[in-house]
Amino acid sequence: YNSMSQQDKAIAYFLKAAELKPDDALTYYNLAVVYYKKQWYDKAYKYCAKSIQLGYKEGNRLLDRLKTNHIEEQ
Repeated sequence: YNSMSQQDKAIAYFLKAAELKPDDALTYYNLAVVYYKKQWYDKAYKYCAKSIQLGYKEGNRLLDRLKTNHIEEQ
């Protein structure tokens, strides 16, 4: 998802997926990644934290990167 329109489509897709399957940690992580690429760090943090809460431990690396480089701890 490199171009802006592809990123926007990905966000819409993953938000719909989260509606349909709200316990799918990978969906929230994928949302976090797309928001990170768009440099929307607050939203990336929110969805990454949600993915970790749901059990996706691999999200910790992105969360650490967000805390270290882009946002203050929330």
